[in-house]
Amino acid sequence: MQANPLVYLIDASIYIFRAHFSPYVECYDESGKELSALYGFAGFLLQFMRRVKPDHIAVAHDESLFCGFRHKLCRNYKSNRELPDENLQMQLTGCGDFCSIMGLPSFSSKVYEADDIIGTIATRVRDEKECDVNIVSCDKDLVQLLKKESDCLWDYNGNRKRFRSHIIDEFGVHPEQFPDYLGLIGDSVDCIKGVPGVGPVKAKELLKQFSSLESIYLNLDKVKTLQLR
Repeated sequence: MQANPLVYLIDASIYIFRAHFSPYVECYDESGKELSALYGFAGFLLQFMRRVKPDHIAVAHDESLFCGFRHKLCRNYKSNRELPDENLQMQLTGCGDFCSIMGLPSFSSKVYEADDIIGTIATRVRDEKECDVNIVSCDKDLVQLLKKESDCLWDYNGNRKRFRSHIIDEFGVHPEQFPDYLGLIGDSVDCIKGVPGVGPVKAKELLKQFSSLESIYLNLDKVKTLQLR
């Protein structure tokens, strides 16, 4: 039986900023300008291409910090981040250019984040053809895109692949419930507050009983009767 095509979707920002902040990655041009982020990302991408030899691949970049649609919905969203300075912005642009030079399809938006782009591509390729999606990132928000048992979230640098079963074991919810799970407990990484008094244990029990936030709101009278720990 022929295996399904593998589609690799790379979350570029993870690897760009990991190189930028790493004390082990240093690179400067002849005038002394730092190029560590660009150098580190280029090294990662070249190694990935040599090792994996993907037939189907796309790269998603972030350009929407403080100007995306989520910031209009929530003023505090990612308020703990800083805009890139002129040098880092130059390197971010260079990372996109490097993908183009390599002939890799890369996408970015000032409205939507890399997560949204990855989700859109994953949905479209699944609509066109039966395939397995490998998301190359360590961002937990992306687990919601693991639709099949063969889909995975691949932390490439950490050499860790997480499948649907791993997410269920680790968090106690199904991948498609993860946005609701974070909505209940909050996400301090992105400065999103959760429901007061609801932590991981209560969130798991609520989603086990009602499956989604929408269902919880429709059954608030029943929620009051639950003996939540």
